[in-house]
Amino acid sequence: DQAYRKTPLITFLEERNRADPGMYRVLARPKDLIPPNDGDIFRLSTVLGYRSSMLIAYFDLLSRDWSLSSQALDQVGARYVVTDKPSEGLTLLSSFNGLLLYERPAARAVFRWNGSSDQEASGTIGLVKWQRNGVILEVATNQPSKLTFAETNYPGWHVRINGVATAIDSRWPHFMSVTVPSGTSTVQWSYHPWWLIPGMCCWLLGAVMLTAMKLCTYDTGNGPRAGV
Repeated sequence: DQAYRKTPLITFLEERNRADPGMYRVLARPKDLIPPNDGDIFRLSTVLGYRSSMLIAYFDLLSRDWSLSSQALDQVGARYVVTDKPSEGLTLLSSFNGLLLYERPAARAVFRWNGSSDQEASGTIGLVKWQRNGVILEVATNQPSKLTFAETNYPGWHVRINGVATAIDSRWPHFMSVTVPSGTSTVQWSYHPWWLIPGMCCWLLGAVMLTAMKLCTYDTGNGPRAGV
């Protein structure tokens, strides 16, 4: 079987995600009920996956409470839960070949306004367009407001508001947050770590040197010999 075949469960989750692109995440418990890093293949987002590293702040947030009613899961936008056992307190949406899909109504959106209730009510979040290593969204607010992206503030993330580079609030240990001016704005988050270009150059240089060494070895071992 294909590891990443498109099952009825995946199709259902993609349809849910299409209504609110990237605004909520999927949690599998246990996590091997769906293939790891499904979000890299299908149009959905997951809480956990296989990566080379995870910020300790993000792990600490999740490990406060691993239960399905955890407020930490609310904070990361875990709205959908895939499990193989009945779970009380959650809304059952459907079942797929023995897997149960629940909804967590208390989950907060991945993109949201933070601040007083008046500030949160004054802002709207419109079109969200995901890109490779980035996301663009259209927002509007009638007063300067704090916009939060529930993604770990890993070194290499940058944000622009209406094309102008803007500092990410470093006081937030878990997620990224920026202050958006009043009016309509285009907010663009992008992930470009400083070491990416130097790393690619080093890799390319190493590949060229390795190829040259192999060619030199081939010429030395197979070329004509004097006196033969």
